[in-house]
Amino acid sequence: MTRTPRIRPVVGCTLLVVSLVAGVTACGGSGDHPLAEKPDDAVDEISANATDGDEKVDPGKSLEVTV
Repeated sequence: MTRTPRIRPVVGCTLLVVSLVAGVTACGGSGDHPLAEKPDDAVDEISANATDGDEKVDPGKSLEVTV
């Protein structure tokens, strides 16, 4: 009596391995995203119309923040 592999589990495992490998390789990227690094000439500057320590701030006036 010879033992032959059953075709359904072999094909199923093969398809599973191929799809996992394809999925893992598709997740990789080149890393060249334009927002990944800040340009060298960029300056961080944030200002608001209210400063720290202001005692007379009008709660009805909207806060303006610029970046």
